[in-house]
Amino acid sequence: MAKTSNIEKLTVNYFLINLEVLFSRNPFLSNDSGDFGYVKPNSQVVIDVESKGEITEVPIEIPNDLSKKNLFIEVCS
Repeated sequence: MAKTSNIEKLTVNYFLINLEVLFSRNPFLSNDSGDFGYVKPNSQVVIDVESKGEITEVPIEIPNDLSKKNLFIEVCS
């Protein structure tokens, strides 16, 4: 669930990750998502948001084919 205000669209990017490789490259990965900025997402969903100038909760569902995978999920507005 995402909370939004004054936003018309959300873009949700799903990146498949291999945890073993990721940990061996950088065992103390920071919370910075910049490492994924140059990689094309494996899947992308655009969600239209009905904004009425107030805070709105928007459900974000993980696609079935990715639901049991290791993912990095990025939400952009």
